This record gives sequence, C-alpha cells and structure tokens, in this order.
Amino acid sequence: MFFKSILAPIKLFFLSIKNRVLERRDILRPDASDVLVSLGVLIDLDTFYVPTVLDEVSAAFNIPAHKIRWLGFSKNQISSEFPAFTLESNLSWFQGDISEEATNFKQHSYTYLLNFYSCSHPTIVAINQEIQASFKIGFNKNMGRQLDFIFNISNLSIRDIIFQLGAYIHKISI
Repeated sequence: MFFKSILAPIKLFFLSIKNRVLERRDILRPDASDVLVSLGVLIDLDTFYVPTVLDEVSAAFNIPAHKIRWLGFSKNQISSEFPAFTLESNLSWFQGDISEEATNFKQHSYTYLLNFYSCSHPTIVAINQEIQASFKIGFNKNMGRQLDFIFNISNLSIRDIIFQLGAYIHKISI
C-alpha cells in the first residue's frame, strides 16, 4: 500500500516532464481527408453535469447528441452512463491514463475538441496533447499552447458560453 501511494506521484512527475516536452510541438491535426464534422468533448465530471452540457452542445453545434464523443473524468470513483475514468486509477509511466475509455477517445480524430475543465492535471494535459483535432477549444488559460481558442467564463453561464461558442464556430465554418 505504501509503495502504491508513492508510485502515482512519481508517474505523474514523469508524465509532467513528457507534457512539457510535447508542449513545444505543434498541435496534432487530423489528415485533410477526414472531412466529416465530428465533435469530441473532454469534461470534468466533478464540475459539470453531462446531460445538461450534452443538450446545450448538441443544440449549439447542430449535431445529434448520439454523434458527439464524450470522455469524462473525476477525482473520485464514479459511475456514469458516459465514457469516463477516475484520475490516477490506470496510470502508466509515460502515457497517462490507459483506461479503455481514454484510449478509445484518443483514437479518433475530431473537427472540434471542447475541453470543459479548468485543472492542469498531467493526465488530462497528456490526453489533450495526444488527440488530433482541427480546432481545440477550452477555458483553461494554462493550456494556451495546446488550445486554438480560449474563452473566458467568468461572467457567463455554461448555457450562454456554449451558445456563443456554437454561433462563433458556425460563422468561421461558412
């Protein structure tokens, strides 16, 4: 038990070093042949209620809810109807979380990747860095090099943020 409690911070330390090195490279983009619009959402389940965000994102981006790929994460043990994992439960030395949910989510290319979290946990940073997306969006100011668009959420509700974001994406996609 003692060994396990020491092992996780060491793994996170090595992952943080890898993240800093990868931060210097360009953001991963999908091949130009992937023309279908797809939306991925990486969301903090301790902060956001997924069904509400799902409805808002689906309406704002005009994409059916069943076509949006989700990956949730939590600091606590969770049970969710959406793909999710618990932070630090399936850590590898240099790949971050290697749970089946995280691996499946990272294997897809996305037109838009929405990052609904404000933490800078090395596992989440690594997942964001490994995902290929044409346009990465979020509100974590610490991830400026890994996001194409950072929005300020200080005075807006999540509903307003998602609506404005959907309108913005629609305008730049025309």
